[in-house]
Amino acid sequence: MSTKEEKLPKGWSKVFSQSKNRHYFSHVESKHTQWHFPSATDVADPHKAKQRVKDAGSSSSSKRPSQESAPSSKRTKVDSSSTSTSTSASSTASTAAAKNNNSNTKSGSSVAIIVPYRDVHQAQNRAAHLSQFLPYMHTFLRNQMNKGLLADYHIYIIEQTDDQRKFNRGKLLNIGFDLARKGSCRAGGGGGGGGRKEHDVFIFHDVDLLPCDALGVEYAKFPQRPLHIARVWDRYSNNPKYFGGIVSFSAQDMMRINGYPNTFWGGGGEVDTDNKG
Repeated sequence: MSTKEEKLPKGWSKVFSQSKNRHYFSHVESKHTQWHFPSATDVADPHKAKQRVKDAGSSSSSKRPSQESAPSSKRTKVDSSSTSTSTSASSTASTAAAKNNNSNTKSGSSVAIIVPYRDVHQAQNRAAHLSQFLPYMHTFLRNQMNKGLLADYHIYIIEQTDDQRKFNRGKLLNIGFDLARKGSCRAGGGGGGGGRKEHDVFIFHDVDLLPCDALGVEYAKFPQRPLHIARVWDRYSNNPKYFGGIVSFSAQDMMRINGYPNTFWGGGGEVDTDNKG
């Protein structure tokens, strides 16, 4: 793979953040800054790119707390050296991102969307995925609420710190499950605080997958057994042993299999192991 750095588009500059110990990109005229290398869309209209980041950041950002009253958002960073078990993921050194709303095919059930996340590789462009994912998912889930399919939901973005270790998807999902089950990130405090019911549907979700509206019923239904929502894409259905992308669990099933393995570094292996349960 070539190590040659891409040439910056006109009007853009690369700046080093001392506090974050990483580079970011700035557009002088619009005073817009972003972590990912400017895409063709960003270059075509930096002002719109700035607005997109602002819209996404208002709902979930490590710098800006959400200004929304209903679906709230918050991001949690996780040191990969922290311990977590599946049934009770110990989130000692964790940081997670969250968002609110509830699921209802089982009348009034509550859905937790749990997203493992880290943005350290420029080629993967995870920051751009996240900035698209959050507003899209809010719209998607609110549409299901308007149809009467969902009663409430909450999105948890579980972010691994840049700790020089490989990505540990399983551990992040376990920590997210623990936070979601306790409900400590939700408005009104833990459990069913603030008049909210405890989550009974837990959807583990990759940040680069965006569902079409027709999949709303899959997000809303209570999983009598683990449900592989991402099977609708060929990428996830061709291998019968693969169980990743987007999957839905009840709390009981997640605890029965003792959650995801914490021992797979680099991603991938935990979804195959999970399918053996």
